[in-house]
Amino acid sequence: MKRRALVTGAGGFIGSHMVDYLIKEGYKVRATDLPNAKKTYLNKEAEFLPSDLTKIEQIHPLLENIDVIFHVAAIYNFSCPREILYKVNVGGTENLLKAAKDFPKIQSIIIWSTGAFYDSRAYNLKDFPEMIFTEESPVKPKNYYELSKLEQEKIALKYAHKYGLPVTVIRPATVYGQRNQYGAAQVILLIGKKQLSFVPGKGDKPGATCHVLDVARAAEFLSKNQEAVGEIYNIADDSRYSIKELFYCIAAQIPGAKIRIHIPLFIISLLISCLEWIWINRAIAHLSKMKSSWARKIHGRIPEVEKDSIDYIFNPFVMDNQKIKALGFEFLYPDVKIGMEETIEWYLREKIW
Repeated sequence: MKRRALVTGAGGFIGSHMVDYLIKEGYKVRATDLPNAKKTYLNKEAEFLPSDLTKIEQIHPLLENIDVIFHVAAIYNFSCPREILYKVNVGGTENLLKAAKDFPKIQSIIIWSTGAFYDSRAYNLKDFPEMIFTEESPVKPKNYYELSKLEQEKIALKYAHKYGLPVTVIRPATVYGQRNQYGAAQVILLIGKKQLSFVPGKGDKPGATCHVLDVARAAEFLSKNQEAVGEIYNIADDSRYSIKELFYCIAAQIPGAKIRIHIPLFIISLLISCLEWIWINRAIAHLSKMKSSWARKIHGRIPEVEKDSIDYIFNPFVMDNQKIKALGFEFLYPDVKIGMEETIEWYLREKIW
């Protein structure tokens, strides 16, 4: 009998890939997202039920006859107010887990956390080449988004240990791939638009990456492994390329794009702070004229460059993937350069810029 899966946030970048992969693997998929969410990439073979996870009464119908939950849904937006991030990322997750307690036949619940909140500043920079974070490494959220994901993770593990729910938490590295237009995609888009032609600082630090398909594959893999219940897993490829190498790799594949110089980090940080200040004031002026729900208020209102997003380039790190490999998982894209080539081909083909 086919396993029946629920995918939350199914209209988004990772969620839509999760749906595609599950259908390809023979699952019957129920997809959910906000009623007004874009469904451009949502697989037509999935059953779509709109919902708002901040309203617990809308969750029970989603869980009828479900075997496994892939909880991707979250607000991934550094410019979003703290209260909205917590309402969705923390409150929505707790609502889902509360409802799941009423469905004992659910075999696995995979919760998306993040690898972004590892504490890279806890180490001396001269030791950076050896800085590889395991699931036991210290965490220190740097912004409200990361704080909300850490709190979400704590709640998920509480439901696993206190109530016996079959919860597994994954911490993806920087996720890239087709359909992405935020996060890692911001660098690719800026280089593609010829708006980024420099390397921040020396660019000699390595960063953790993972192809979106490997994230989906890892989540499905863990959902079938009883040993993974109550555990946290890093999801990151084997790459150890420096930021400089990745910038040059991206530019080499885009016609007309060039990386010309290195610019000191403090200059870039100052410039981005100025751009964010301008954007925030414009956004406040715009929102003061609007009367709409929180979902509509934040939709489409993300600045092209955000200080918190660029901070991952300033302070990158490597994530250890031995824990999931020990269970037998193998990455389809262990080398980011291979996956990046396919990704940029898609951007060029779709004429994203």
